[in-house]
Amino acid sequence: MKSFAAVDRIEGPYTICELEMCPAEISNVADFFTKETIMIGIPIADIYNAIGNFREGDILVVEHDGNKVTTIYSKDEEEKQRRIELIKKIIG
Repeated sequence: MKSFAAVDRIEGPYTICELEMCPAEISNVADFFTKETIMIGIPIADIYNAIGNFREGDILVVEHDGNKVTTIYSKDEEEKQRRIELIKKIIG
C-alpha cells in the first residue's frame, strides 16, 4: 500500500516515522489525529539513498506491507504544508 509516513525523530541509525495505515490518495489531513497509524523504524540510509536530505517533520510517500516499508518514493511538501496549516488552525 502506498501511504504517508511522517518523520517523527532520529534514533541511532533509524528514522522513527508515524506510518498511516490507509492509502495516500484517501488520506484526509483533517482526520490525521484519528486515523490508524503505527510507529515504524526505517534505516536512515534507506531514506537518504531514496530521496536525499530529509529532516524531522517531513512527510514521506512510501510503499509498505503493513509491517515494513518496502519503497520510499518521495517527500510530499504539499501534504506537509496542509498538516502545518491544520495545526496552526487548531492552536489558534
